[in-house]
Amino acid sequence: MPRNYGLILAVLFSVGVAEAQVPPVESGESEGASPAQGTSEAAATTPSPAEESASEANQPAAEEPGTPTPESVQPVETGLPSSPDAGDPPEATESPSDAGEPSPPEAPAPNAEGAAPMPVTPSPVVVPSARNPHGTGGHPPGMGRMPPSARRFVPWTRLVEVTPDGVLRPLADADAVLLAFTTRPSPHGPQRVALGTWPGRSTSDGILRFNGLEPRAEAQYEMQVVFQGLSYRSVPFGTAGPFPPEMRVYHARLGPGPVRFRAHWEIAVGESYLRVTQVVRMVNDTSRTIDYTHSKHGLRLPTLSAPVGGRVLLWGMFPNGKVHGNPQPSLGQGRVVGEAGAIVYRGPVPPGEQLFVRFAYSMPYETSLLHLAAVSEVDIEEAAVALRWTDRVSPRGILGNPHRAVHGTQDEFRQSVFLLTEPVPAGEPILLTLANLPIQSKMPVWLTTAGGAGMIVFFLLAVIGVALRRRAQHAAS
Repeated sequence: MPRNYGLILAVLFSVGVAEAQVPPVESGESEGASPAQGTSEAAATTPSPAEESASEANQPAAEEPGTPTPESVQPVETGLPSSPDAGDPPEATESPSDAGEPSPPEAPAPNAEGAAPMPVTPSPVVVPSARNPHGTGGHPPGMGRMPPSARRFVPWTRLVEVTPDGVLRPLADADAVLLAFTTRPSPHGPQRVALGTWPGRSTSDGILRFNGLEPRAEAQYEMQVVFQGLSYRSVPFGTAGPFPPEMRVYHARLGPGPVRFRAHWEIAVGESYLRVTQVVRMVNDTSRTIDYTHSKHGLRLPTLSAPVGGRVLLWGMFPNGKVHGNPQPSLGQGRVVGEAGAIVYRGPVPPGEQLFVRFAYSMPYETSLLHLAAVSEVDIEEAAVALRWTDRVSPRGILGNPHRAVHGTQDEFRQSVFLLTEPVPAGEPILLTLANLPIQSKMPVWLTTAGGAGMIVFFLLAVIGVALRRRAQHAAS
């Protein structure tokens, strides 16, 4: 009797599987016979004719236990992405139909022969990596790109020491500062406003890094290094870079030294004065920084002045202290001041020609002919003088040094540019003569006003007299 119950249960289980046509599910159980298999085998030992036919017709279903074995089950393609830990997508198989009738997709028995693999379309597999740890296309699930403020901001550069012999070597264990600043407009030009500073120190190979910074989009940054008492600054940069590839520092010597000038004068002719704008570039061809900060007279900049008794004035023309317009050196170091009536630069002059100073001053005149001259204490290797005026005046410029002239117009101004063709040694003057300058009348203002009022009164009296005379003539006739 127990054998009949087991056979009936096996038949019912096979019929339910055929109607549902559910594919087998993968399982990780170990090999071995299940209790249902043991029951079916026991029933097959002494079967009746009817039971034997039913058992043969449903033999595959009899082998289907509640928990199938791994060897008799093949994975089914579901169309979903496979696990990142898995290799290539597995292939599915199908068994031939029995008696020419379609049968449910059942797995073949172990070691079955003639099973043809079913074609499978592999799904894309995203493998995690160092750049893509989540395996989801480069970003964590539910997140987009990181905001700019969260990006890594690590300014760096390489510090290089230049010896007096021109040898380059890394500058190790050097203290440095990173300065964040912004510029704001002011009556005297853009002014720097500091936003913060961060200290740093170079490594043994001269690499200088500043870690742990939070970038500010509106800020500019500048690296500063002090070497032998002089400060060296990098080119300003923003949060997007690029960072300066290297910063060079030089050994210092006190001035005076072998410095040369490249000077440019621009003279705007007005109706009563000259407006002079001057640019002086300092050239240092040595491998040392020449420091004029504490020299006796500093580095005097050549300016135009009127000769007195055939001699050019070098001192005593400008007020002491702050120079008009508060000019600043191009490298942000040093200062331009008035000392002993001259314009003097006090600060370091590094190797190269990046340092220049721009300043302006006015010169009144009272005659139509004016002689000007400039003398430098160092050689001037290049010089140019530009004369500009409007249609209200018509000056004429004459340069006493070897030169070539270029005349033309620029906007509403006319100009003449004189380019010196030979260097000017130290102590030799640059001579310039201006002719046909407009001259203001020396008549007092009160006298001019009284004369104008008298002319108006005389005109009115003349008009009245003419009217009265015609009236008298008309009455007499």
